[in-house]
Amino acid sequence: TLEGGAAIEQRLGELGLQPGSVRVRARDEHAQRRAPLVVHVGERVGIGARVQQDAGDLHRVRRRFLPRIFHSVGGDVVEQRGVVPPGRARVRQLGPLAKHRAQAGRVAGDYGLGGFLEARHRAVPGPPCTKPVHMPSRTRYDARPMDPVHVPSIPDASFPLPPRLEGLRRLAYNLHWAWSPRTRNLWSLIDRTAWTRYRNPIPVISGPTNWSLLLDDEKFLAEYHDVLADFDDYMANGSDHWFQRKFADQLDGPIAYFCAEYGIHESLGIYSGGLGVLAGDHMKSASDMALPFIGVGLLYRKGYFRQSIDADGHQEHNYPDYDLSRLPLSRVQDANGLPLTVTVELRGRDLSVAVWLAQVGRVPVLLLDTDVAENAAEDRPITHILYVRGREMRLHQELVLGIGGVRAIRALGLAPAVWHLNEGHSAFLLAERAREHVAAGTSLEEAWSQVRRNSVFTIHTPVSAGNERFDADLVRRVAGDLLEAGGVSVQALLDLGVGMDGDRGQFDMTAFSLRLTNGANAVSQLHAETANGTWQG
Repeated sequence: TLEGGAAIEQRLGELGLQPGSVRVRARDEHAQRRAPLVVHVGERVGIGARVQQDAGDLHRVRRRFLPRIFHSVGGDVVEQRGVVPPGRARVRQLGPLAKHRAQAGRVAGDYGLGGFLEARHRAVPGPPCTKPVHMPSRTRYDARPMDPVHVPSIPDASFPLPPRLEGLRRLAYNLHWAWSPRTRNLWSLIDRTAWTRYRNPIPVISGPTNWSLLLDDEKFLAEYHDVLADFDDYMANGSDHWFQRKFADQLDGPIAYFCAEYGIHESLGIYSGGLGVLAGDHMKSASDMALPFIGVGLLYRKGYFRQSIDADGHQEHNYPDYDLSRLPLSRVQDANGLPLTVTVELRGRDLSVAVWLAQVGRVPVLLLDTDVAENAAEDRPITHILYVRGREMRLHQELVLGIGGVRAIRALGLAPAVWHLNEGHSAFLLAERAREHVAAGTSLEEAWSQVRRNSVFTIHTPVSAGNERFDADLVRRVAGDLLEAGGVSVQALLDLGVGMDGDRGQFDMTAFSLRLTNGANAVSQLHAETANGTWQG
């Protein structure tokens, strides 16, 4: 039954809906019925889409096809997300009010604007693990294990768009366009010159554009609406993907993936070569497979050097200086809606680390940045340059990546089921996780064992550049106070990082990573043979 005005869509063929599923979407005051409505709508439906649905109907509707239902209580709107089994719902207030429980489909009280109703129910399937997975207690990660990880953020730039084209902002700040030819063509339709020059939609839609001409172009508007609808369906969809159907019950939390570089698109120059391109492709594939995935890396404001040859034939290194307001990046928000910053304690000072977001389809990638006003002038450039030359500065980078990355994830309330190190640059995450266990009361030896249980490692190359080593004395001087204060003996860490040559004067990040993960993979069969020959024992 339908009362009032709203658009009701049920695209059985296109969306793959099964009998009993329906999509409800409010558009205007004029009712449209494109298919028999199978879910009962029991209240006035109009602009704002205030809909009530009883538990019996609600739990039959799959999440992917019912992105939002609203129920009005005392004039306040509560947005419900997720599949709600009968009698198992949770109300989470975005403001200062406390959390409450309610019957599914019924909100028994006044929760204020901005609150939203979330499902809480038993775990749903995820990927196989060969060993038991240790899970810290959850805080804010209340979604089903197979739901994509959501990271709250606000774009760095603010610019006006016509209300009818506001969806362009959503498209631009999600790097899904990097592997969507139709979306990239949309940017070209808006401003071919700007798109050809920048290969980046933010300058395209924030620059001078004759929007009135585009708003009068019916062909452009039709393409815009189709692209936006496809993108929204992609983001809301995923419940029928292979991983969700086969393995979702085997993960209790998301997969955290750490890497020093990400080659997602040429406009975001925080990569140098194969390692970054592989990591970027992993993000895109994880998005397409709807894996519960989150990436962690560093935000290099000056990227990687660009090579040029001077008049005498000598190579010169030139570094770009990126304007973050012109990149598809957002500033991550904390629980209070403020820009998220984490702290890494260094010798004699606290280093503030800002957390940025590159949204890659369904997958958030956290990018850490030390160029903030709170830091001393000598600390702000720590994350400026990918693979910076100085060994002390490089060690600082890798402390920020590993320790700062874990703390950023914890600040978002996430409890990953698996921690993946893509090469050894992020190895200090293992030390930070050991510190967490020691702080909880376990011995250091037991802490190492707990860390090893759900950590995995990808090794990339036998060459020295891909197998980081630092002087042991440098590690003691730079990281010793931080480690010892958390109950992690710096000598114990150095002992675990002795390389295959037995040189105790060097801390080998690859050796350390191999000893503290429960599985490691190479990037080819031949490479596996070489790596096993190099790292045996």
